[in-house]
Amino acid sequence: MEYTNETTVHVTYPIVGAIYAAEIFIRKNESGGKWNPTSDIQRHFMSDFYEQCKSEIPTISEIESIADRDVSVINAWLKNHGFEIQLSPIPPGGLAAACKLDVTGYWRTTGRRSQILGYDDVIYPCVQMMHGYDLLDSDVVDEHVVRISTKSSDEVCMVMVDEVPSGFDMISYAENIQNSLMPCNLEYAGLKFPMIDLDLEGSLEWLVGLQLDITSSDSSSYRITEALQQTKLKMNHDGFRVKSAAAIGMAKSAPPRRTKPYVINRPFLMWIRRPTLAKPLLVGYFNTDVWKDPCGLEM
Repeated sequence: MEYTNETTVHVTYPIVGAIYAAEIFIRKNESGGKWNPTSDIQRHFMSDFYEQCKSEIPTISEIESIADRDVSVINAWLKNHGFEIQLSPIPPGGLAAACKLDVTGYWRTTGRRSQILGYDDVIYPCVQMMHGYDLLDSDVVDEHVVRISTKSSDEVCMVMVDEVPSGFDMISYAENIQNSLMPCNLEYAGLKFPMIDLDLEGSLEWLVGLQLDITSSDSSSYRITEALQQTKLKMNHDGFRVKSAAAIGMAKSAPPRRTKPYVINRPFLMWIRRPTLAKPLLVGYFNTDVWKDPCGLEM
């Protein structure tokens, strides 16, 4: 298993939503078959995330999806919703799809602005709370786990760790911590944790090559040729906001051959969970490069 200490974020529901939107679009117009992963990571994602979560997509009010033969329609949709990622042109007969998640959570007990001294001796903006959170323990990690309630059913959990598993193993790691939480018997005079201002975009190269076989006269299939994702996260004394979009381009082709405040002042793992969903809404590892005051939750 590989580990990382770099800022990383995984928001899988928009990826599931984009693939699901493409599948629905294709099945409305063609005789659909099944998805055929071409790598281990694709097989892992399709079995452990896509199959478990696609039925939840219509139940999440903060999710919106789109699919179209015209990639410019998808790119305009992304731009209109505040995302900079843009898909490349797709060949004739192909299609593009995208999905966005936009979740805002306000702390049940509003915090106040403060500062912390990071492990690197640099001063960072932070949130200070006296109430509205729980301190928990887990036998998976050495440090306390902080759980903060929001005005909705969503919860934010964070724990200091020096490094975390990379890739989707990070999500499993967060789930293992979540499933092993137990009460903490220690009390502290409040809580401090960093504010966050993050904007990450990049290519989901591991998704390229995933294909959906189509039962048609030319025995064709649809293959993902491009996959992009952009995720924004702002977190301050009022709460958090997550905006994430995933977009895929697909080509039609022949089938292949196969007492003091408890202070979080080191890089930390964080996940946002909704009890009614099978997977976390977000799992991320945040180093000091994104410990910034976002100056509000607007994006």
